[in-house]
Amino acid sequence: MGEPDTQWRTTSAAPLRYRTELGMRRAMAAAFPGLAGHLRRTYVIPGLRATETYRGEFRSVSICTSMTPQGMCVTEKYLFISAYCHAHQHNSVLYMLDRTSGNLIKTIVLPTMAHVGGLAYDPVHRNVWVSGGTLGAAKAVCYSLDAIEAYDLRRDRTLTAIHNYTLATIIRNSYMNYSDGSLLVGLYRYGGLSQLDWFHMTEDGGLKGEMKATYSSMLEIVASDFSATTSGEIQSVAVSGRYLLLSKSFGPFDSVLQIHELEDGKRSYRDGDSEVIHRFPQKLEQIEAADGQLYCLFESGAYAYRAQPVLCIDRVLVFDLADLLPAGAERAPMAP
Repeated sequence: MGEPDTQWRTTSAAPLRYRTELGMRRAMAAAFPGLAGHLRRTYVIPGLRATETYRGEFRSVSICTSMTPQGMCVTEKYLFISAYCHAHQHNSVLYMLDRTSGNLIKTIVLPTMAHVGGLAYDPVHRNVWVSGGTLGAAKAVCYSLDAIEAYDLRRDRTLTAIHNYTLATIIRNSYMNYSDGSLLVGLYRYGGLSQLDWFHMTEDGGLKGEMKATYSSMLEIVASDFSATTSGEIQSVAVSGRYLLLSKSFGPFDSVLQIHELEDGKRSYRDGDSEVIHRFPQKLEQIEAADGQLYCLFESGAYAYRAQPVLCIDRVLVFDLADLLPAGAERAPMAP
């Protein structure tokens, strides 16, 4: 739970493990030759060595060396990655990258130390949603993209949310994504079965909340509009056309990308229900389907995991969805 010392004084932007993309591709090709052959581009994950943030309520900038990537979303111009402090000493952050160049633009400090397991971008209202809360008090927190673009770490300290909902029908917002006017929120659970909820948005980009008084504050409580069952160990969800994609990973084992037929009223997206599965390197976190591509984020480069003798992914990996969805999988099998 400790953090290594560092001489860095800003958020690191250089790759952690592989100095070049070619080096990473060669390492992947040795373990996952089929998958490596479909890789289209990568983005270096920033902040793995050092991240500018705050330490709780202290207002001076602090350097965290145990930030662990968790969530990701793609906007028209940017790629956002969320990360939390594994040592639980620092505020969680967003890294803002230029989607075209891949360069780190800035670090945004969030007003929480939560796990921030998922991000979702609503392109209609130009809002970024962040998973929040703790066990028994799941949260969906919304920030405007305009506020994020204007944010300056040394001037503004943390962002101010425009929505902060407590989700009544799920005990933890482990992962999240946006699809067609809804937030999809899932619960990570080890083994057994778990849960994926749909929350339909209102015209103003919020959720259908109801104010409830507690002994100390007022909460805006939201119930889901639809709920489905998943298998355990699901880390993320994405939607592409008529397919629902789930990433599954746990510990030192290979991750799995499940591709399910998405049907109205369907309430089961378990392991055995998937149309196609693909093996991925371990510690696959959020997946994001955008513009015909699938973006894949891994946490294996974080300080807590990078010493394990496995393939360490220090980049976001991008694949063409046509190579992964059922027709493409039949055309180009990806088994190693």
